[in-house]
Amino acid sequence: MKTEGEQWIGEVTKTVKELDFNLITNSFLIVVGLSSFIYAVWTFVEKKLDK
Repeated sequence: MKTEGEQWIGEVTKTVKELDFNLITNSFLIVVGLSSFIYAVWTFVEKKLDK
């Protein structure tokens, strides 16, 4: 349903002005966890290859 000015009536536009804290925290923990895991595996493989 439109008015003469071609604007929608009854439609609510919601904008998010801040990032979700849980999203930032979880993303950070995933990046740190994967980096630690890759570092540990890489170190283990290097030690096995040096022997």
